[in-house]
Amino acid sequence: MAAGEHPCEHGLTSACFAASPEWARQAFAARLINTLVPPSITRKLPRFLKLLAFPPPPGWPPGDPLPPPIDPGTDPTLPPGYDPGPGPVPPIYLPPFEPGPKRSPGAEELILGVFAAVSDSGVGTRVMISANGRNWTHRNTEGLVAWSSVCCSKELSLFVAVPLAGDGNLVMISPTGIYWTLQDSAADLDWTSVCWNPLAGIFCAVASSGVGNRVMTSDNGILWAPRASAIDNDWMSVCYATGWDLFCAVSSSGVGNRVMTSQNGINWLSRVSAADNNWTSVCWAESIPLFVAVASSGVGNRVMTSSFGASWTIRSSASDNDWTSVCHSPEVGLFVAVASSGVGNRVMTSPDGITWTSRVSAADYDWTSVCCSPEVGLFVAVAKTGVKNRIMTSPNGIDWTLRTNPIDNDFTAVCWGSYF
Repeated sequence: MAAGEHPCEHGLTSACFAASPEWARQAFAARLINTLVPPSITRKLPRFLKLLAFPPPPGWPPGDPLPPPIDPGTDPTLPPGYDPGPGPVPPIYLPPFEPGPKRSPGAEELILGVFAAVSDSGVGTRVMISANGRNWTHRNTEGLVAWSSVCCSKELSLFVAVPLAGDGNLVMISPTGIYWTLQDSAADLDWTSVCWNPLAGIFCAVASSGVGNRVMTSDNGILWAPRASAIDNDWMSVCYATGWDLFCAVSSSGVGNRVMTSQNGINWLSRVSAADNNWTSVCWAESIPLFVAVASSGVGNRVMTSSFGASWTIRSSASDNDWTSVCHSPEVGLFVAVASSGVGNRVMTSPDGITWTSRVSAADYDWTSVCCSPEVGLFVAVAKTGVKNRIMTSPNGIDWTLRTNPIDNDFTAVCWGSYF
C-alpha cells in the first residue's frame, strides 16, 4: 500500500487503532515497555521480549515521534501490507485515552500511569484500566479466575494480581495494564491481598486458606516462594510501611492475634489485635506515620490504629458499616474508607486515623476497594453492584461521582500504577 493511504501512516492514532487494532495495541505496548522499563527489568519478563522491537534513544519521552531510521522490511510489528514509501517512519503517539495532564500546550497527552481494577466474574475480560479514572476500557484475561487483589510496582513497572483458589496455582502480571499473562503461584490457596515493598524489591501476598503457608513472596512477579505465616488465620489484607521497613497483615479470624508483621516478608510475628473484629483492610500513612485497619464487624469500633504495627488501639468508626477497604493520600492529607453496607454513607474519612466522618457515597453499592493516585489527584473506588456505573471517583475524598464501567463484572480491587 502506498504512503498516504494507510490509516497508520501518522502513527498510533485513533484511525490506526480502528483499522489495525491488534497491531496498534502490540506496537503501543512495545514502545511503552521499551520507554518505561530498563533492560535489567525486561530481562525478567521473557514473555514480553517479542514486543521489544523498538528500543528508543536515551531520554526519549513517551508520546514523542521516534527518529528514523527503522527499516520497515525487518520491523516485525508493522501492520500487514504497510508500505511507508519515502520519508520518515510514522511518529508514535499515545493511544486514544481521554485527556489527562499535558506536557505542553498542543502536545500529545502524557499518560502518567493507569488505574487497574480486577474482578472475580466475567468471561475473558476480568480487568479494566483507566488513565484518568473517568474513562475505562476492559482488557482481555485468560481463564475464569476469581481475582481478588492487585498492586503495582513502580520500580519494575509491573502490575501483579492474585486470585482466590479454584483455577490452579495462578498469578497474573502486566507491565502496562494492557496485556496480562498468567504465572504460577506458590500454592493454590485463597490469596486475598498483595502489596509491593520498593526498598527490598519484593511482592508479598497473603491468603485466607492453607496450612502454615499463607504467605508468598516474589522479587519479579513471576517466580513465587511459599512462606510460613505466623498463624493460620484468614488473612485479608497486607500493606508495606516504608518508614519502618515493615509488612503488616490483618485477618478476619483468630483470637486476640489478628495482626502479623514481618521485616522481610519471610519471617512473621503474631501481634495482638485491638479487637477480634473481621478486619478487612490495612494501609500505611507515611506522613503521620500510622497503620490504619478497618473492619466489617464490631460495634462502634471498626477502626484500629498502630504507629509501629506491634500494639494496636481501637478507634470509633463513623458508622457500623461493613468497611471493606482503606487507603491514605498524603497530598490530600486524608484516610478514605469504603463500605459494602450503609444508607448514603458508604464512605468515611479521617485526617489522622482517629476521628472519622461519614461522607455521602455516590451510590449505595457494594464498594470493595479504594485507592488514590497522586499524579492524577483522584480517589477511585470500585464495586460489585450497580449497572454500568460500578466506579466512583473523588478529588478530595468527600465529593464522589459515579463513573461508567465498560462491563458489569464484580470488581474486587483497584490500584494505581505510576509509569514514572
